[in-house]
Amino acid sequence: AKQYGVSPESGGGSGGQFDRLCLFVSRTIYPVITEHCYELLDQRKNAADDARFLRRQKQLRKKTLSELGVASFLLGLGAADGDAFSEAIAALEEFPLHAVPADMLRCIQQSVGCLFDAVQAHVGRTMSEGGARRGGGAPTCGADEMFPLFLYTVIHADLVGVNEHLSYIDAYATQTEMAGELGYCLTTLMAAVAHVTGDDDEPQQQQQQQQQQPAMPSPPSGGSFGAGRSYSPVHHHHHQQQQQQQQ
Repeated sequence: AKQYGVSPESGGGSGGQFDRLCLFVSRTIYPVITEHCYELLDQRKNAADDARFLRRQKQLRKKTLSELGVASFLLGLGAADGDAFSEAIAALEEFPLHAVPADMLRCIQQSVGCLFDAVQAHVGRTMSEGGARRGGGAPTCGADEMFPLFLYTVIHADLVGVNEHLSYIDAYATQTEMAGELGYCLTTLMAAVAHVTGDDDEPQQQQQQQQQQPAMPSPPSGGSFGAGRSYSPVHHHHHQQQQQQQQ
């Protein structure tokens, strides 16, 4: 599957059958070789990053949605749609439990999708309750508005060893899996984890990172997460990490 760049998402004809076969083989082989695959990663760096992540995650859990940069029209999301965060957190906590990169990516996709659907419902409900009377249009909700919500999800999820698991996906997922909607969701998670991880050796940099959100790629077109849509490949988290280290 790695050689041919195929994935269960490519679909279509005999190719779809081959993709399903690849997924079956992956789910058979990866549980056997997972431990060895992790040993090939940069364990020292991942361990240091994960230790910083857990320390800063504990600190950031004290912050409110507003302090994390959530847009004012979405602040009610936590009160009216509390289950949205619970579902997103639960889905995100599932991804480290899998051995197959494609399955890990689907958990991340499900987490982002839970938040996206909750935002769509919240905006629609807000417009029906008050927007129509004011005569205003629906507020814009793009990547800049979605990222703080996902950051809140990452901060409150139980993600021990998250940097190591992300390195595992980055090393063993196929190019096809790293593109499109799955790639966008992975990039979003990587950006959020990098934001939380920060650098304990530079306190001033920590404070700036808490106040400034990293630039995010535009979400997949179509206004919703799901099949049958056209997405732009997104795979530039290495560039984001390099920029963060240089700051």
